[in-house]
Amino acid sequence: MRATGTGRAACHHGEILQGVFLDERGRRVAGLVTLPLAGLGTRAEFTRRRDTEDVTVVPADRTKALRAATYALAECATQCQVPLCGGELRLDGDIPVGLGMGSSSSDVIAAVRAVADAFGVRLAPDAVARLAVRAERASDPLMLEGRALLFAQREGRVLEDLGAALPPAVVVGCALGGGRPVDT
Repeated sequence: MRATGTGRAACHHGEILQGVFLDERGRRVAGLVTLPLAGLGTRAEFTRRRDTEDVTVVPADRTKALRAATYALAECATQCQVPLCGGELRLDGDIPVGLGMGSSSSDVIAAVRAVADAFGVRLAPDAVARLAVRAERASDPLMLEGRALLFAQREGRVLEDLGAALPPAVVVGCALGGGRPVDT
C-alpha cells in the first residue's frame, strides 16, 4: 500500500436550481443542480502515519476536510483489513473559501480521494458522496464529475440524471463584497 495519496475535485459556479423535489417514492427531498466550474478546484495530498491515529490538516481551518479524511481512513482501513492509522492532509485550492462556489465540498471530496489513493483504493462515487455528506451535512455533487444531475445534497444521492451534460451556456461571474466570505 502507498504511504502518500493524492486527490482532486472541482468547484462549482453555484446552483442553477435548488428546491424541494419528489423522489422515486414520492417523498419530498431537498435537491439542487450545480453548475460545475471547469479547471478550478482543490488538490489534496494525504500521507499515512502508521505510528498514530491522529489526523492533521494544512491549512488548519479546513475542519470539514479533516472530518472527511478521518471517515475515509476508517472506510479504507476496513476495506483493506488493516489497522486504523492517522496521517497528514494537505490542501491547495484555486477558489477562496466562503464565496459559495463549493470550496468546502471540493476540499472534502479531494480529501476522501487522497486518503483512498494512499490505501490504493478507488471508492465509488456513491461512497464518496456518503462520506462527504457525513463530513459536512450537505454536499454538492462534485464527485459525479461532468454529469447534469438533480442531487439530494443532504442525502448524497442522485434524484434524477438530467443527461450527459448541461446545455452550452456562457456564465459571467463576479465576487461581490470585495471577495469577503458569504455565509452559505
